[in-house]
Amino acid sequence: MFAAQSNRTNTALELSFKSDPRYISRLSSLAGRIFPEADMKHWHSTGNALLLRDPTARRILIVNNQKLQLQTLAFDTITKRLDHHVKLIDLAANEFDLKQFENASFTAAGFLDIGMSHREMNDLMFGTYFRPSGVYSTVCEKLSDSNLTMFGEKNGYQLDLYITPMTVDQVLATFDAITNLEHFADPKLFDSGLKDIRSTVEGDACYLRVHLHKPDLSAFEIKPFISESNTLANSIADNAIKLLKSLPT
Repeated sequence: MFAAQSNRTNTALELSFKSDPRYISRLSSLAGRIFPEADMKHWHSTGNALLLRDPTARRILIVNNQKLQLQTLAFDTITKRLDHHVKLIDLAANEFDLKQFENASFTAAGFLDIGMSHREMNDLMFGTYFRPSGVYSTVCEKLSDSNLTMFGEKNGYQLDLYITPMTVDQVLATFDAITNLEHFADPKLFDSGLKDIRSTVEGDACYLRVHLHKPDLSAFEIKPFISESNTLANSIADNAIKLLKSLPT
């Protein structure tokens, strides 16, 4: 489902590691090595963080003294250039002499168009993910909205799953609240890209966020982690929508 609606799905890959003050001084060296390889035309440094931006491809890379984060505004952006992105991660890991990451996570959040209105999706939540709405009448009548949060495991990954039907206003407010959204654009006077993406997701949608994470990941395991978590997130999204519609999974 994420793959089929890639332009309606944003992602974040985050690799965290134990903080070390020496990393701050190494950021300038990393900037000199990573910028020529990154294929990102904009960069910015605050002294304790390095930001690389590629507004055309809607991706940004942030490195500081305790984490590396790669964000995109399309589901397939990271895997389309998987070897390229792994190389950038390797450059940072080598500069900081990192052999292990304390935690690795991949998050995909989609404003999925499943051909239903907010009301229709909300009605389906009761009877699939929740008990029929009438069961709750002594607590709340005329249920108008719902959301589901699950925490568990899937295929060896820790999983946080969030599902909620959204009205157009909720969709736009959630889109506008995407972390670092302003960094995905060229100067506002010259870039209509974010407005175009915002228009793409505008409308009632099933908002589905999949957060997959693993502790203690070796630097050599980054490439399979990205591939596997991307595939798994897409599969979870597919099955979550099938469950909502009472379809076989």
